[in-house]
Parts: sequence; C-alpha cells; structure tokens
Amino acid sequence: MTVAVSTVDSTYLLSQQFLDVCETALASTIAGTPDLSYVYPVEPVIDCCPALIVFLSALTEESTSPFTPTAAMGMRAAFGRLNLVTLNAWILRCAPRANADGSIDVTEIESVAEQVQQDAWALWNGIYHAVRDGTFEDTCSDVHFGPSRPIREQGGCLGWAFTIRAELGGFAP
Repeated sequence: MTVAVSTVDSTYLLSQQFLDVCETALASTIAGTPDLSYVYPVEPVIDCCPALIVFLSALTEESTSPFTPTAAMGMRAAFGRLNLVTLNAWILRCAPRANADGSIDVTEIESVAEQVQQDAWALWNGIYHAVRDGTFEDTCSDVHFGPSRPIREQGGCLGWAFTIRAELGGFAP
C-alpha cells in the first residue's frame, strides 16, 4: 500500500474533506446541514448551535508490523509506521428549552430527540460509505472509526461527536 506524500496543508485539507462528507450526510435529515459549518483550529467551546464543527485533535502513529510488542514502539522509524490524523466532527443542535413557567414541552423534547438521533445515524452511515467508496481519503488508505458519543447539553446545545483516525503520508522537512 502506498500513501501519497503530504504537505503542510494536508491536515487542513483532510479536515475540509471530512467536513464535506459530514455536510452531505446531514443533508438527508429533517433538520438538514446547519448553516454554521466549519473547520475549527482546536476542540471548540460549545456555545452556538445549530452547528457542524470539524477539528483535528491528535497526530499519532501506528506500527505496521502485526504483533509488535509494546517495547518495539521506539523502532517504528526503522521498521515503518502509519501516520494517523485524528479528526472529530461535532453536530450540535439547540436543546429543548423550559417554558416560562418552568414546565417542559414533551413534544419539543421528542422533536429534538428525533432530530439528534437522525443526525447520529446519518453521520455514522455517511462517514462509513464515504470511507468504503473512497470519497473520503481513498480505498487504499486506512481509516479507523473511533467511538461516537452523545454530547450532553451545555451552552444551550447538545448533539453527537464522531471521531476517526485517518492515515496520512509524511513529507520531507
């Protein structure tokens, strides 16, 4: 397997490509893709919704040898490694609000629940198909799905977080 050599722009371009995949996936939901959709420099503060935010959270490596003992990790430069870029996509929707008298509207809660669950399932499947079909990265690159998790209500928002690790070739300094 050969991975294309990257440049200093590659992590941002990969983030933008991941954002495009997520926007396409969310377009099929009842709420659609949020108007506020962007690549952020680091993990953002949750204070504005609806929004779709993609950000880079880690650069890591993985050994190319199966059954490599932990102690051999320092030898990756000699035996080869994979560069992995950890990308996150957060879909945020507005949380249900209490009425002026403090009561809650169950219909609104269930409407938000439907919307947020559609977002989760659309992203899960959209990302999977983009990886499988080669529209994200290519079919020869490794893409590892991390855990997806709900984002608890904060700042008037809630939603889902998705994490992937994508292979990216290095470049000569």
